[in-house]
Amino acid sequence: MTYPILHVVTKDKLVLHGALFEARTKTIVINIHGTASNFYDEDYMKNMAEEFPKHNISFLTTNNRGTGALQPSLPGSIGEVFEDCIQDIDAWIEFAKSRGYTKIILQGHSLGTEKTVYYAAKGHHAIHGIILLAPSDSSGNQKKFLPENIRKKLDNQTKEFLQHKKGNELLTAHPLPHAGFAPKTAASYASFFGPNAELANALPFHTQKLTLYIKLTTPILAVIGTKDIFTAVPVQEAAALLQQNKHATVKLITNANHDFEGKEEELTKIVLKWLDKTC
Repeated sequence: MTYPILHVVTKDKLVLHGALFEARTKTIVINIHGTASNFYDEDYMKNMAEEFPKHNISFLTTNNRGTGALQPSLPGSIGEVFEDCIQDIDAWIEFAKSRGYTKIILQGHSLGTEKTVYYAAKGHHAIHGIILLAPSDSSGNQKKFLPENIRKKLDNQTKEFLQHKKGNELLTAHPLPHAGFAPKTAASYASFFGPNAELANALPFHTQKLTLYIKLTTPILAVIGTKDIFTAVPVQEAAALLQQNKHATVKLITNANHDFEGKEEELTKIVLKWLDKTC
């Protein structure tokens, strides 16, 4: 067996690790993890790593600079700037191309779905399909989980820190700045939730308008669990918004949560069926 662990180096010299499970094919699925996750944490990844090659599809599961809360050589979710996801995905696509892959399918989970949509709209390399697992609305969840007065405190502190060139310092307003779940530096917070945040354009279900997403012309598969709590709006409403793109197929998995726990095999079968049809 070929050792599957590997790494790439981004243009700004960050080292990102991942795992590659290959088939004899020109088609590869590149997985982009969610907030503070990594290339191996979600249980569905194991199932896909085992099953995709059997269907003549290679699977590359990857880290990005938002891996973990904070890493010795990476900003982690605490310090990542959202727009830098372009550099991370560039590096992984360029690696795939160097291995001879010509059909690139970009798959994201949670925050990774927002990065995937953003890359599909603004990235440097063409992709041939998009898979959105548990698509999330980070800006909508911020409003859902944090009261307006807390958000104002965070906005004011972020502005103050940035004015004093303290972008890498942690915000101290409570509760935790990222929807009450995680800390953030001022620079990271501004890129995620500030007035000019690009992230707000990715999958803003709460606005009822998916302006960036609706313009995508590549085939799209979106899969949502009916018990997902991170769509910011009711799951059925989010599904209807996603279906507005004529290139999209939207599937719901009954009683699945945000991480598809206990539904990994069902999820993999849905994705494989779509891949078999699309690829």
